[in-house]
Amino acid sequence: LRLGFDLAARHPRPRAVAHLDAAARAGLIDLPRLGSWALASHDDDVVAVREAIARADPRAESLPESQVRVILQDAGFDVVVQYVVHGPRGRIIRADLALPELRIAILYDGAWHALRSQLEHDRRQARLLREAGWVGVHITAEVLASPRQVVAVVQTAVDARQAS
Repeated sequence: LRLGFDLAARHPRPRAVAHLDAAARAGLIDLPRLGSWALASHDDDVVAVREAIARADPRAESLPESQVRVILQDAGFDVVVQYVVHGPRGRIIRADLALPELRIAILYDGAWHALRSQLEHDRRQARLLREAGWVGVHITAEVLASPRQVVAVVQTAVDARQAS
């Protein structure tokens, strides 16, 4: 339990939640148990820890993906985690995050997305998304470095969808 508390207490909210997501996904912490423990705690930073626990979601598959989720939630976006997009021929992609009502898939592209094999896969998925009427928004480490830029990139896609 102390591990989870320390992970959440020592980082700004997006990173705190990301660490809790990863620890819960790996089975290192039990979020409900940690939440109960935090409710009884009077340690410094307990309010921030409780907020991070409430936002944790072990379905997230990477630290950056979790950070993007928290940044977007903080900006008021109601994102869905690990959303499966279907097209006329079946499943197209499992988006890291999505705004399904607007048909926007949000994908974190780590460094491995620059590999030729992954780049070809990403291009194929982007084409399938477009054919199914979805828009793919790609967030990179460079974009993630600025939470405002993360929000701006997604807001631009939202504005474009709402205008059409």
